[in-house]
Formats: sequence, C-alpha cells, structure tokens
Amino acid sequence: MGVDMTTKQIPVNKRRMEIVLKAEKGWVINESYSGEYVYDFSIKSKPGVVVRVFSSVSKNTDKARKKGTDSIRVCAVHTIKNKGWIRTITVNRTKEWRKNLIKAVWTIFKSARSRED
Repeated sequence: MGVDMTTKQIPVNKRRMEIVLKAEKGWVINESYSGEYVYDFSIKSKPGVVVRVFSSVSKNTDKARKKGTDSIRVCAVHTIKNKGWIRTITVNRTKEWRKNLIKAVWTIFKSARSRED
C-alpha cells in the first residue's frame, strides 16, 4: 500500500515560502505579527488593500508548525479601514501546496481588485 502524497504533509519553511512569495515581486513581511511570518502584497489599484498570507511558518524556528495545527491562510484586508476585505482561503501543506497557494493568491487578488468599496 503506497502513501497518498496528496494528503501527506510536506515540510514548509521560510525559504520555501519566499520562493513563492518573492520580495522582488512586491511581497513584504508584515512585522505586526510575532508568532508566524505574514506576507503582504499591496494592490496598487485599491489603495490600502493587501493580499495577506499567513504562512504558518514560526518566526522562532523558520519552520511550519506541526501537522494538524495550522494551514496556510490567504485573505485580503483593507488596512486603512482596518477590516477584512475578502474571506480567507486555506491551503493545506501537501505536495501541491505551492500550486495551491499561487491559485489562492490569484483568486483573492482578483476578488479584491474587483470589489467595490
């Protein structure tokens, strides 16, 4: 009996996360959060709105928390109005986590960009 790689948790760390969320593409670490790395991407056409990725990667270890304790979460927030903008999509840390993260980011980005104030 083989291992189902679609559900097996894959190790995620800060380096792997930043291969996907590249600083040169506009991703920045949001220093307001102390427990995990949180990344923001500003939507230029929507001042104050950012796509936010809660990485589940601990700032203490640069590694993801243990299996079952957390997923990667992607949402959009309005930083000026200090409120959520687009509901969270969760990304499980499975073999396809990179592809699923990119898909979630694009989904949130497009929804946030098209939302009316």
